[in-house]
Amino acid sequence: MKTRFLIALATILVSAFAAEAATVDEIIAQFPAQDAATANSLFEQLLAMDDDAIEGLCTRLVPLGAGDDNAVRYALTGLARYVSGPGVEAGREVVEEALLEGLEANTDAECRAFLLRQLQQCGTDESVKSVARLLKDEANASHAILVLDTLGTEKANRALTKGLRTKSSVTQLQILSALANNGENPKAAKAARKRLAANPAADEQVHLLSILVRLEGKGAEEDVARALKSDQPRVAQAAAGFAKEIGIAAE
Repeated sequence: MKTRFLIALATILVSAFAAEAATVDEIIAQFPAQDAATANSLFEQLLAMDDDAIEGLCTRLVPLGAGDDNAVRYALTGLARYVSGPGVEAGREVVEEALLEGLEANTDAECRAFLLRQLQQCGTDESVKSVARLLKDEANASHAILVLDTLGTEKANRALTKGLRTKSSVTQLQILSALANNGENPKAAKAARKRLAANPAADEQVHLLSILVRLEGKGAEEDVARALKSDQPRVAQAAAGFAKEIGIAAE
């Protein structure tokens, strides 16, 4: 008798799981939705399911050319945008956690980039630790920087500042560009001056001067003054513009 009961219970649980999976499939099949009202209804249905349902969507992503996951991508993109709005805080936590789990589980660079773009829409400080790890990954560093820069919180800025230690010159310059938008940062200014002292190509010198001016304003006066005397016309011309911006004479 007990054995029959357990078999019956197992059958019910398996049937319930299959029903939920079918429901998820039915919802995903409707993306892209015909209009905003329909899309919002679908998002609410997904959010009403078990948390694993949305996490499961993240596992359905496949590398480009390896299969058709367009409907899943439409659903996740819209869902990330939907929960970033007011009044959907609980849903935002669920979606953010699912995206982070997907980021951890997926090793394909393009799939990770897609997940990072969604976190750029709905991420919070809870995403900082996981996203900051990808600053060491050149394939996804630029996307990780965008997420942290979009957050713009103290925690995100600390992660970006710590990321300046990267061995990638390209990534470091991208991080400096992001930090330049967020006020004074002595460590960022020090890193920019170190690169400037190495006498890089003219375009990079101009970029670094712009970063220093944004970071320190008139505090970058000496850097701009030196650049005004550059034998590279591109640098000297840009320096003249920066001199005017911070209010010093362009001799």
